[in-house]
Amino acid sequence: MARQNATNFSGGLQFPYATAATDLFKKEDVQTLALAVDQHDHSAGKGLLLPNGAFADNTLNGSKLIDGTVTSAKIADGTIVAADLAADAVTQWVTYEAIATFSSTVTGSYVPTPVTLPALMTTGGRLQLWCSFALAHSAGPGALVRAAIMRDGSAVAALSIYHNAAVNQVIPCSFVFSDLPAAGAHTYTLALYNVTAGTMSLDGGTTASMIATEFKR
Repeated sequence: MARQNATNFSGGLQFPYATAATDLFKKEDVQTLALAVDQHDHSAGKGLLLPNGAFADNTLNGSKLIDGTVTSAKIADGTIVAADLAADAVTQWVTYEAIATFSSTVTGSYVPTPVTLPALMTTGGRLQLWCSFALAHSAGPGALVRAAIMRDGSAVAALSIYHNAAVNQVIPCSFVFSDLPAAGAHTYTLALYNVTAGTMSLDGGTTASMIATEFKR
């Protein structure tokens, strides 16, 4: 006669089982087995832990997990680290970095500059854009210029103000802009709004740059 205790259940859920046809059968064994099955949840002492293969697809049975089983509610906040992100989960473009030649005397409306970049967005993506440049104005002191971002030809956010203390004073400007555009191709452009009559211009001795990062979901 040979009887053996289950190795993946412990405490009150550890049941013995027979290993030969002539082994002793006890109704208590079945009762403990039923309790173990009822409380089985793959935690320690309540069955085998789930292996990696439990989450994999297989060609015979399809996915072993019903779609939507693992949700954000099941993932502890702050536990997803950089190593868990797939390649290209975050995409960065550096498509404009140059000395920009630009000046305008137009007042009362946004005028696009050569500082521009294309962005191909995926569904649900968030874009963060960083822009750096330097402005000058022929009037002053107190000449005023507003800087904004245009998406596909329309201004979507006023983000920076130039206000000089002297004629043609060169002032570095920069800002960060966050956007949730629809999926597809877009064009982002730095635009300037001349409030004060005179010539507003990008400084010819300062590199203008625009960097966009898409955070995909």
